Amino acid sequence: MINDKKAFLKWLRDEQAISSSENLISAEKAFFANSVLIWCTHETQKGTMSPTQIENCIHTLRRFLKGKLDLCWNNGIIKVRKPLKKGAKKCKQ
Repeated sequence: MINDKKAFLKWLRDEQAISSSENLISAEKAFFANSVLIWCTHETQKGTMSPTQIENCIHTLRRFLKGKLDLCWNNGIIKVRKPLKKGAKKCKQ
């Protein structure tokens, strides 16, 4: 997991989850990504996630950051949905 905040921010920029224009920074998906990575770290420390599960989680998170699917928390569980059509409701946060 990413323990270094600078490395995490670089990763988010590389994944295009953070963008800036003049003095405005957009990081809508970055906060959700952070919560998923914190959860993965806790699950790893508890021994409930294998390295393969972590890789799958990161891969899914990247697809979320690229806008290829929608993710949300629902009662402590990460829910995955396919891309939404325009005007469709997103997962409830």
